[in-house]
Amino acid sequence: MQKYTQEDFENFEVIDGVKICPKGNYTEIKSFPSNCRFERGSRFGDETKFDGWCHFEDECTFGKKSLFGKRCTFEQGCCFEERCEFRAECSIGENCYIGKNCRIDETCYMPGRLTPFEKLLMMAAKESERNRTEVIEVEDNFEL
Repeated sequence: MQKYTQEDFENFEVIDGVKICPKGNYTEIKSFPSNCRFERGSRFGDETKFDGWCHFEDECTFGKKSLFGKRCTFEQGCCFEERCEFRAECSIGENCYIGKNCRIDETCYMPGRLTPFEKLLMMAAKESERNRTEVIEVEDNFEL
């Protein structure tokens, strides 16, 4: 697997404002700017930091204590090792492996996990249904 240096990374092609990052070993690079797209099978080292709007294809692996910024997207099959931290508004795809002791912000999107907004909608719907049921019971017991 090709191991990239900071200089290599800075010279990667940019298409429509997105830095295209080929499959490789990025363990020498500790911080990545916004709008990077990493190909399948890329590898990152410990304490790596990603800015917002990063996109990762299937089977990316991240080292311990990796840190991910707002609005990052992780596609299916990504592997996140122990003590990774997912900050607000991350999107984590299906079949992702999340290691032990990972911290995932409540606002992160994960398939099968409700967002805070969806939780509020469900609570409001339940409250509305409960109120409707109470009104029906009162009407059924009403005598003239």
